[in-house]
Amino acid sequence: MLTPKRAYFPLRERRGLFQEFAALEPTQEGIVQFANQWGFLQEGAVYGIRLAVEYDGQVSGESFEIWQHAILAMRCAVHVWRLVEKRDATSLSRLIQSHTDPERGVVGWLFKEHDLPNLGNSFLDGDAVPPMRTSPDVVEVGRCFVAAWINLSLGQAGGCNLFQIWSPVRRKYGIRIVPVTLLAAMWWQFAREFAGEARYDPCKVCGRQMEIGSGAFREDREFCTPACRQKDHRARVKRARELQSKGVSLQKIAKQLETSSEVIQNWLAKKK
Repeated sequence: MLTPKRAYFPLRERRGLFQEFAALEPTQEGIVQFANQWGFLQEGAVYGIRLAVEYDGQVSGESFEIWQHAILAMRCAVHVWRLVEKRDATSLSRLIQSHTDPERGVVGWLFKEHDLPNLGNSFLDGDAVPPMRTSPDVVEVGRCFVAAWINLSLGQAGGCNLFQIWSPVRRKYGIRIVPVTLLAAMWWQFAREFAGEARYDPCKVCGRQMEIGSGAFREDREFCTPACRQKDHRARVKRARELQSKGVSLQKIAKQLETSSEVIQNWLAKKK
């Protein structure tokens, strides 16, 4: 499908886009749908014409295989990171093995999945892992693998540049890190979560990822837009009325909907 070129800002338009990309089915249908919405992974790269855009009569595109590899690389890195967050040493031990030397002991670690595209899975030097007081901590080793993959993948995706960007709110220029490609933007989002600069939670209504904290959304935010907040409110009021019609007490309705009896009473007193 040929689509016109358009300007867009993925870091603004879709928080946590890297999670959607990691969960994307690496099928031609799924990839084309994602590409039609967000464009090339690496603007200007020409690998084939399976995913194509026409500019001034000239067709360029990126191959199906390039997209498959990029999806699987992101999926693996995010999966390992989730295990690290949970400190799931058992699952990580199934993926990571130590490389020992008879004289030096543990000198590195190997990620067992050898077919990972775009991710370094060779021995990770033991010096790259923070010093361990006792035996090597597989959780920290997993963390180091993810950090290495982010660095490697950001570079392969085109990296980021520093720009002076005008802020209409602060009314002054400021230095900003700007990814140069869509793929770099998604790895940049992931890098910010990895570094603890951002957290991404789904909207309670639509499931769209919201960036929590770091000046974006409040820590207790549940909805991505006022429209989703209103939709949730209407659904809760409807549910309260349904429970009342079944003879459920005010106190039990309030408990089920996780609010106060006074709020429920106000909902039920209003006309439909």
